[in-house]
Amino acid sequence: MIVAPFVAFGMAFGLGMLYGGLLSVVARGRSFRELSIARLAAAGAAIGLIPVAVVSVGDGTLPDAVNALMTFPPLSAAVATVTLLIARRAKPERV
Repeated sequence: MIVAPFVAFGMAFGLGMLYGGLLSVVARGRSFRELSIARLAAAGAAIGLIPVAVVSVGDGTLPDAVNALMTFPPLSAAVATVTLLIARRAKPERV
């Protein structure tokens, strides 16, 4: 179905926005070099719980909810960690 990619993109965009908001709270004005990888991975995993809640509350069955629980939080934590590691490798620009 053609609608599925747009729904997935919209959900990913919304989760990214929520992660950005959570990151601004967790960072408290620190630079990327000062941020803890574990703290950012935990924030990513917390955002990854949102799709699990959606699947659990929706028409999903228990296996669907368990599958979502085993997929989304670890992937979200991994993406958050990799993003931080990439950001740390960037060279600061002088403006």
